[in-house]
Amino acid sequence: MKPLRLELCAFGPFAGGQTIDFGELGAQTFFLIHGPTGAGKTSILDGIAFALYGDSSGGEREGRQLRSHHAAAGTLTEVSLDFALGEQHYRVHRVPEQMRPAKRGGGETRQSPQAALWRLDSGNADADGPPALVPLAAGWSDVTRAVSDLLGFDSRQFRQVILLPQGRFREFLTASTSEREKILQTLFGTELYRRVEESLKESARTLERDAETVRARRQALLEQSGAADEVALAAQVQAHEAALTAARQAEQAATRTAQHAEQALTEARQVAERFAEFDAAQAAVKELQAAQPSWAARRAEWQAASRAAALRPLAHAAREAQRQRDEDAARLRAAQEALTSAQTRHATATAALAAEEAKAPQRRTLTADALELDALAARISALAQLREELQQAEATLRQRSAERTRQEQATQACRAAQTAAEQTLAATRLAAARLTGAVAEEAQARNLVRQHSELAQHLAAQVGVQATLHAVQQAAQAAEVALVRARQQREHTAAGWLASQAERLAHTLRDGDACPVCGAREHPAPARHASADVAAVVHDADLQAAERAQSEAERVAALARQQAFAAQQAHDLGRARTADLERALGEARNTPLAELQAYLQASEGALAGARAAKAALPAHEAALTDAANALAAAESLRQRAEAEAQEAQARHAQRAGQYQERLAGIPPAFAHLTTPPAVDAARQAARAELARLDAAQAAAVAALRQAGEAQASAQTRVAEGTQALTRQTQTAARAEADWRAALGSAGFADDCAWQAAQREAAQCAALERALAAHDGAVAAAGERLARASGTVAGQTRPPLTEVQSAHEAARRAQLVAARAAQEAQATLAASQRLATAVSALSREHGALEAHYGVLRHVADAASGNNPQRLSLQRYVLATLLERVLVATTQRLSVMSRGRYEMRRREVAHDQRAAAGLDLDVFDHHTGSTRPVATLSGGESFLASLALALGLSDVVQAAAGGIRLDAIFVDEGFGTLDPEALDAAISALKDLQQSGRMVGIISHVAELKEWMPARLEVQRGVRGSVARFSL
Repeated sequence: MKPLRLELCAFGPFAGGQTIDFGELGAQTFFLIHGPTGAGKTSILDGIAFALYGDSSGGEREGRQLRSHHAAAGTLTEVSLDFALGEQHYRVHRVPEQMRPAKRGGGETRQSPQAALWRLDSGNADADGPPALVPLAAGWSDVTRAVSDLLGFDSRQFRQVILLPQGRFREFLTASTSEREKILQTLFGTELYRRVEESLKESARTLERDAETVRARRQALLEQSGAADEVALAAQVQAHEAALTAARQAEQAATRTAQHAEQALTEARQVAERFAEFDAAQAAVKELQAAQPSWAARRAEWQAASRAAALRPLAHAAREAQRQRDEDAARLRAAQEALTSAQTRHATATAALAAEEAKAPQRRTLTADALELDALAARISALAQLREELQQAEATLRQRSAERTRQEQATQACRAAQTAAEQTLAATRLAAARLTGAVAEEAQARNLVRQHSELAQHLAAQVGVQATLHAVQQAAQAAEVALVRARQQREHTAAGWLASQAERLAHTLRDGDACPVCGAREHPAPARHASADVAAVVHDADLQAAERAQSEAERVAALARQQAFAAQQAHDLGRARTADLERALGEARNTPLAELQAYLQASEGALAGARAAKAALPAHEAALTDAANALAAAESLRQRAEAEAQEAQARHAQRAGQYQERLAGIPPAFAHLTTPPAVDAARQAARAELARLDAAQAAAVAALRQAGEAQASAQTRVAEGTQALTRQTQTAARAEADWRAALGSAGFADDCAWQAAQREAAQCAALERALAAHDGAVAAAGERLARASGTVAGQTRPPLTEVQSAHEAARRAQLVAARAAQEAQATLAASQRLATAVSALSREHGALEAHYGVLRHVADAASGNNPQRLSLQRYVLATLLERVLVATTQRLSVMSRGRYEMRRREVAHDQRAAAGLDLDVFDHHTGSTRPVATLSGGESFLASLALALGLSDVVQAAAGGIRLDAIFVDEGFGTLDPEALDAAISALKDLQQSGRMVGIISHVAELKEWMPARLEVQRGVRGSVARFSL
């Protein structure tokens, strides 16, 4: 962490605003914070610590105690710090709890604490503007946690490593082992090694569970098989093999019996099939004989259809001759109708020609009009030219007038826009001026809403925590009562057991034999049990059960106490957090959340409006300039449009006079023809009408000629049609006579009989094929009956049912034997699988046990269960501490003029504690090693300074370590002699070469001469001021 810029307001001795820009140091990052006592040197370090963690550099004062007594009542105490972590920059801002004047009603009100953390994003900032603020956290505790996460350590660790406060620089040197371990863990990021320790222990536990699981699976398989061990399981396998052999032999015998039965059944079925064929052949012959009459009828039908087919050509010829006679009659009727139509058209054409010849006067009038229009065309063309020029002049006049009106409106609009731009710019400047206040107000509102919501959640959760605490406390009390009873029962059982043991020993004593306890050979008073009841004797199992019950009660009571303690802690933490939130909210805790959310929304809206106004300010200023320029340009355009409109009006008046003069010279009959196209259209219409009349007369002449030709052609076709109809009538009569004669010769009485006998060619073919097939079937049935009679000659029908029953019985016996063999095979396979699985699990269990032994040893060693009591993480920290102490000794030896050397204590004073991180010094004057706590004040300062610098060197060089880019030392140099002071300053100067910032507060006069870069703090009546002197 390296500070970049610190802003203090009403903080410590600084009454107003005080800005300390560490960028002014440039390359001179080794500087002295100098000034008289009480000027505020330590307050600068307090400001850094307060901005980061919310407390002072010494950790002894809260934010509310750091307010300046010189500040005005209305000035809020606030601190802002910009700092760097590598290449990334951040800003943290805090306003502590304080009293301020009330905005309404007079008096004072409490200002709630505020805190915010941003990342400074230069990539999203304007070219010349400040970097963009990316919010990371808001709220007092949230910002403290976020800063601790960023820097890698909390406030206490920060004061031990980065900022060495006045009078407390020995804290890291003399810190406890656990505190020093936490700091080193944070600085070097050794969490990985702790996770390795946990991973090794978890892996060992996993192997142990796996081994137990494998053993349990092996035992379960043995229990499933019913064998006590693997030897018994092998014997079971052998017994199952013998049973399988016997079952297979029985299966083979049953198979042979079934094969003999199968052969007998096959032979019986063959004989039965021959008798079945004989019966079927007899049935087929009888069936064909029964169907013989129907086949005779079908044969007669086929013969009649054959005769009818032979007459078809004569019937077709008669029908075709009749059809041709009907067609000739139809053609004759059509020719007669055409002759009548041709005569009608001839009369019509004669009348049309007479009508066209009567239109001769109209054709003469059209010819005269066409000649007069030819003469008028030139004058109309000139008039049209003038009219076009007049229209152009009118259009120009309208355009210029509209442009003049538009420019006048544009000028008025520009003047209104300039006025609006001036008003908008004034309003925007006023809104942008509220940005700073809006940022603070929005942050305060957001923090209030978050704290109020968190308080409500804590209050709701506290009810459940209280109930849990009550239940856990009751359970703990019950467990304690049970523990007392278990202990009493164990003591009672132990007393009974001792008495029973004495009585049992007394029963074994014999006079003359040595007592196993005292060795005496005389036993005058052997022990007797207090009760004569034999059941009162307490055995070892009773004592063990009582001890187990006591252990279980102790375990339950310890667990209940832990749960009660955890519940109490949760309850206390919840109450403390609730109190913190109520203090932070102050009067706002009684305000409804909806009002705070509305206040936040209003603040966000005001902030957004202020930011938008600030962003829009350049645009509004440019808009005002653009509006003024636009008004000047619009006024110039308006004046030019006015001149052009006047010129267009004069030109229009001139063209209108010329047009009226030419229009007066046009004849009244053609006054409507005012354009050359109209004249041309009139001329073309007259000539077209004349051409139409001539064409109509020519068409009437042609139509009359065509009508006469059509009439003569129609008369010729009527005569020819009459002759053709006479000839075809005679031919049809001869064909009908031939057909009737052939019909009688074929044996058909009339057309109906012939039609009834006719069949389609496919039907005839089908009848012929069916008759042939029937004849073949009759012959085949006779041959089949003859063959079947020969196969059954001399044989009897077999008892097929009895043979089949014998075959089925043999088959069932075979299946039973096969099923028994399969079951024996399955039983043997299951036994073999169990034996294989048990053997594999035995090997797996042995391997897991061997691996577990090795891994458990490694896990114990990594967890600190070793002679040095060093865990893996502590060993790594000890190694890193050795590197730190090497760098520390290099500086301490120079500062102490070769007397002291910093060492790590190998063995802890307390054998129960872990060793490795305690510090000693070796004194070369006495040749002895002693704790660092025995050093004097000046020696402790040198040792602490050397340790801080050595730690800074090693951490800075460690990959992945915390960045220690700055160190601040508050006083302590006054305890050093000149030589030691020179050595200490030289060591601090060396840090500047690596780019680290080193700030020193001291009253030693020599330092002011040795350190040219100084932050001078000057005290005044109204507060202090600070500035760099380079």
